[in-house]
Parts: sequence; structure tokens; C-alpha cells
Amino acid sequence: MRFIGIALTLAFALACRQNESMAGSWLACFSRGVTDSQTTCGTVTVADTTLPGEAGQVYLLTHTVPLVAILPAGSALDTGSFGSLRRREGDDEWNLTLGTPQGVIYMSGAPTAPLSRHGDTLSGRWERICFSGCPGNGNAFMVRRGAS
Repeated sequence: MRFIGIALTLAFALACRQNESMAGSWLACFSRGVTDSQTTCGTVTVADTTLPGEAGQVYLLTHTVPLVAILPAGSALDTGSFGSLRRREGDDEWNLTLGTPQGVIYMSGAPTAPLSRHGDTLSGRWERICFSGCPGNGNAFMVRRGAS
């Protein structure tokens, strides 16, 4: 019986952690290609509210990541300083999109990264998704600032 109580406590703690707010300041770094030879970092500031009516969690954000450092020369993307961090209901993976106009959740051609969460760290690979195909991909990670 004691084991069941401990298992339920752990399951509840993990469920609460999954639903913990993503709001706050994060250090975000992106590399270009597979060798991480060119890496650029900046701050991602996630708003403290989620968008209503969305299935899952959607946070709007601002960022200072200099995307021109990782995007191929001549990219047609207007590298705005806004984006989103979102997760579908029941999904463990977060999707980060940067370089969008203010209030836009997703935009074709914007750097997008499906990220796995491990405590106060998110990591994965970013790419640009376009109808006609567009170059640009690499590694991405975010670490919550002030995390212990």
C-alpha cells in the first residue's frame, strides 16, 4: 500500500511539472548545420499567459536571437523578434517558432524547433519548413534563466 501511495505522489508531481508555466526568461542557442560550428544565442522571453481557445498550451514570446547568423545568406525571411512556444494537449514535445510578426503563432519559412523538455532545459533540432523547400537547420536548446 505504501508503494502505491509513493507512485501516486510521483505521478501527481510529474503531471504538475508538465503543466508548469513556461513563462519567463530563457537562454536560447541555435547552431547552423550538424557540426555546431556556427552558434548564436539570445534571450527568449515567454509571456505569462497562454492563448485562449487553443488545444494545448500556446505562449507568445519575444526574442533577441540574431537569426541572420544561422540562416543561409539571402534568406527571404523577415527575421522579426517575435514567436511562439506551443504544445498540443497530450503531447510531450514543445514547438518553438521564432522570426514571426507579433502575435503570429506559426509562419512558413520561420525557424521551427520541436523540443524535448528535461526539467528547465528544452533541446532538439530546428529547421525551416517551406512549401518549396528552404535551406537551414541545426541544433537548438533553451535553458530557463535563474534555474537551479
